[in-house]
Amino acid sequence: MGCRVSVTLDGEYPTVVNSKKETEHVIRLAQTTFGKEHFSQADVPICASEDFSYFLHEKPGCFFALGTLKPGEKPNGLHTSKYNYNDDMIATGAFFWLKLVEDRLSTKIL
Repeated sequence: MGCRVSVTLDGEYPTVVNSKKETEHVIRLAQTTFGKEHFSQADVPICASEDFSYFLHEKPGCFFALGTLKPGEKPNGLHTSKYNYNDDMIATGAFFWLKLVEDRLSTKIL
């Protein structure tokens, strides 16, 4: 077709690097909150691009996945028109964030 193109890739994301302390905090709390049978690191590490990496380069933290796949369903890519978010997990995710805050601040909110 006689076309030409020039591509310049800018804005690559830095590597996602979880800090040890925060990762151990998330693992401990996930296992005690949901039970060890509902915790897995089977798919870790992952090779992915994530904007959260910018936060982790400034402050220690832990990037984790809640695991929202419905039982019996096959996973679709996150950034596709076929992705079907499991809305049933919204309350579970909010509850876990609340548990993280309570545990870190040694307080009880609920």
